[in-house]
Amino acid sequence: MSDTISSPGARAKPSPISPLARRLVTATVAFSTAVALLATAVQLYMDYRRDLGAIEATFQQVSQTYLPTITNALWATSRHEIQIALDGLVQLPDVRYVEVSEGQERWGQAGTDKTKAIKSREYSLTQLHRGRVQHIGTLRVVIDMDGVYQRLMDKFWVILISNSIKTFFVAGFMLWLFHWLVTRHLRRIADFAGRLGIANLDERLTLARPERAGSAPDEFDWVLSGFNKMQGNLATTVAALKEEISERIAAEQERSQALEALHQTLGQLEQRVEQRTEQVREQARIIDEIHDAVITTDMDNNITTWNRGAERLFGYSSTEIVGQPMSVLYPAQDTELVRERVFAPLMANTPHEVETRMRRKDGALFYVHSSLSKLHDKAGNPRGIVAYAMDITARKHAEALAERRTAELEAANRELESFSYSVSHDLRAPLRSIDGFSQALIEDYGQHLDDHGHGYLRRVRAAAQRMGVLIDDMLRLARVTRADMRLAAVDLTALAREIVAGLDKQQTAQPAEIIVQPNLTAYGDAALLRIVLENLLGNAIKYTSKTAQPRIELGAQTQNGRKAFFVRDNGAGFDMAFSDKLFGPFQRLHRTDEFPGTGIGLATVKRIVHRHGGEVWAKGNPGSGAVFYFTLAEDELNNAPPRVTSAL
Repeated sequence: MSDTISSPGARAKPSPISPLARRLVTATVAFSTAVALLATAVQLYMDYRRDLGAIEATFQQVSQTYLPTITNALWATSRHEIQIALDGLVQLPDVRYVEVSEGQERWGQAGTDKTKAIKSREYSLTQLHRGRVQHIGTLRVVIDMDGVYQRLMDKFWVILISNSIKTFFVAGFMLWLFHWLVTRHLRRIADFAGRLGIANLDERLTLARPERAGSAPDEFDWVLSGFNKMQGNLATTVAALKEEISERIAAEQERSQALEALHQTLGQLEQRVEQRTEQVREQARIIDEIHDAVITTDMDNNITTWNRGAERLFGYSSTEIVGQPMSVLYPAQDTELVRERVFAPLMANTPHEVETRMRRKDGALFYVHSSLSKLHDKAGNPRGIVAYAMDITARKHAEALAERRTAELEAANRELESFSYSVSHDLRAPLRSIDGFSQALIEDYGQHLDDHGHGYLRRVRAAAQRMGVLIDDMLRLARVTRADMRLAAVDLTALAREIVAGLDKQQTAQPAEIIVQPNLTAYGDAALLRIVLENLLGNAIKYTSKTAQPRIELGAQTQNGRKAFFVRDNGAGFDMAFSDKLFGPFQRLHRTDEFPGTGIGLATVKRIVHRHGGEVWAKGNPGSGAVFYFTLAEDELNNAPPRVTSAL
C-alpha cells in the first residue's frame, strides 16, 4: 500500500521495503535479542551456580579428606606431614592458597595468598583429649574465583556472537518472505479499493497468485471473498434505499395508530398512580409504627415529622415537638459536640452514622445510635434531614463493663507473665548450681567415690536437668496461652514435612515410616499449629520407638460434619480408661524410664486447639497404637486475609 496520499487518486512512490515489514522485522529482532540475552543470562547464571557448587564440593572434600590428616599431623607436631597435606590441597581445582596456624604461629603453607576475587574458609582443628575437645589450630583454604569469572566471560562472547549472526540471517529472510507473500498483494488490493465505485460494482478483485489446487484457503482468499461479498452488499443496499422510502410512509400511518394506543396507556397509568399513592400511604403508616424513632426536619433543623417510635423514645407527642428545633433533643453541654459530629458532616452532603447522648422530655440522658442523611426535592435540591434513632444505652453500659473486665484481665496477665519470669529465674539458679557442683564433684573427687556414690550423683544431675526441662515446658505452655495469634491459611502438609525432616535427624532407633497426606490446609496461627504438629508427631515417634516396624500417618477425615485432622501410630498405645488424663498438665500414662517426657506437650496441644475454636481427643489400645484427633475453626478458610487476635 502507499505510504502517503498527496491528492485524490494520486499515490506517492512506494518504498522498496514495506514499512510494515520493517516494523515486523525490527520487533522480531528486538524480541529475539532480548530472548537471547535472557537465555544467555540464565545459562551463565546456571554455570556460575554450578561452579559455586563445585567450590562448595571442594570445601566439603577438604573437610572430609584432608582435615583429619592435618589435625593428626598438627597434634603430632609433624611439620613435614602438614606440608605434604597442604601441597596436596593446592592441587585441588581453583585452590590458590592454604595454611595451618596455631595462634600467631604458622605451621605450614602452600600456594600464593590473595585478597580479591576469592572464597575462603577456615576450619577449626580440634582433638579429643581426656574427655574434652581442645582447639589446637586453624586450617585456612583460599579458592581463586578468577578462573570462574574468565570461563563465564568466554562463554558469554561465544553465545552473543553466534546469536547475532543467526538473528541477522533470519531478519534478511523475513524481509524477502514478507514482501513476496504479503506486500505485493496488499498494494494490488489498495489499487482496487481506490478504483471501486457504484459504476464498477461488477468488477472483481484478482491477485497474481499461482493455482493452489486442493489447498485450504488462506487470509488473502478470505480478503478476496470479502471484497466480492462487499460489492454484492453495496448493490443490495442501493435497492434497499428505494424500499426504505416507501416503508417510511407506512411508518407514519403506524405512528398515528400508536398515538391512539398512547391515550389508552395514559388512562392505565393514572390507575397505577392511584395504586402507588396508596402504597406510599401504607409505607408512611409502617414508618409510624416502627419501634425506633424516625424524624425529619427542614433545612433550618426544625422538626417536620415525628413517628410513634419517637414519641415512645423521647416522651414528646407529635403536637408538642413538630416545629421545635432538633437542639431540644440534645443536652445543652453537648451543643458544640453535636454541631461537629452530627450536623457538620451533613452540610458536606455526607450521610453518616453517629453515637451521641440525647435528652428525653423528663430531662433523662441516654445513648442513641443515629443514621442521618439529607432529603432532596425532585430537582435534587436539599430540603431537609431524615434521622433514624435507636436507643443503645444498654449496649453502651455492656461495652463499658467489658472494657473494665478487659483492663483487669490484661493487668492480671501482665502480673502472671512477671510471676512466670520470676519463678523461672529463681528456680533455674539453684538447679544450675546443683547440676554444676554435681559435675564438679564427679570430676574433682570422683576417684574417692564408689559406684553407689557415682550413681547418686548421676541421679541428682538427671533430676536437676529434668526439672529444667519441666520449667521450660511450663513457660512454653504459659506463652502459648498468652501469645497473640496471627490467623491465615496454613499449608499443614508442607509444615508437617518440615517437622518430619527435623525429627528424622533425631531418631536413633528403628526409623519410622511417616505418611503425610497431600493438600492438608487449615486456618489458624502457623507458629502455634507448628507446635501442635511437633508435639503430636514427636510423641508418635517416641511411643513407636520400641515397635518393630513403626508407622505414623498424618491426615484428615470428616467426623460429625467437620474436618478432623489426625495423627495415627502403631506404638505403645494407652488404656482408654485413663484417656481423661491425657491432656492435663503433668499427667503421664507411662513411666519415665519407659518413655521420657514431662507431661506438658499434650496440655499445650489442647490449649492451642481450644484457642483456634476446635476440639482435641484421642483413641487407643495398649500395645496397638493410638490416634489423636483435633479440629479447627473452618468458617474463615476461604482466602481470608491474615489478622491478629490477642489472648487475654
